[in-house]
Amino acid sequence: MINIYIAASSRVQRKQIRTMCYLLEARIRDRLVTKHGFIVCEGTLNACELKALKAAVDRLKAPTDICVHSDDDYLLVTMGHFEELRNEQFLKKDGSPLMHSGIMKEISGKVKGTYAGTKHHEYENWMREEMIKVPPERINCDPAGI
Repeated sequence: MINIYIAASSRVQRKQIRTMCYLLEARIRDRLVTKHGFIVCEGTLNACELKALKAAVDRLKAPTDICVHSDDDYLLVTMGHFEELRNEQFLKKDGSPLMHSGIMKEISGKVKGTYAGTKHHEYENWMREEMIKVPPERINCDPAGI
C-alpha cells in the first residue's frame, strides 16, 4: 500500500492557476521511503487535486493499492467510492460521463484499490512551505518512480 498526500497552494474552489504538491510514502524493507513532486495546473480545486493525484500515480512502477490523504472532501469521497465508480465506468445513472471522468480513468489504469485517508496529516505544513519556495525548474518534472 502506498500513501499519497496531496496539498494545494490555494483552497479556493473557483477555477484558477495553483501549485500542487504530492508526496508518496511507502514502507520498503522496514524503511519508510518518500518521494514528492510539484505541478502547476489551472482548474477548480477538485480538478487540480485529481491532476496532482495522477502525477503521483504516474510515478508508481506497478499498479498497487493507494490510500489518498487530502483536505479536499471531494477527493476523499471520490477515493472512498472509486471502485464503485470504476465498476460503473465513471458514468452517471443517465449514462453521461462524470465530471473529471477522463482523468479518473487514467488514474484507474494505474492503481489496484483506492482508499480514502485522513483529511489532516503530518506532511501538510511541510508541503505548503515547500510550495512557496519551490523553484520553477522543479515544477512539472518527470522524476523517478517509487
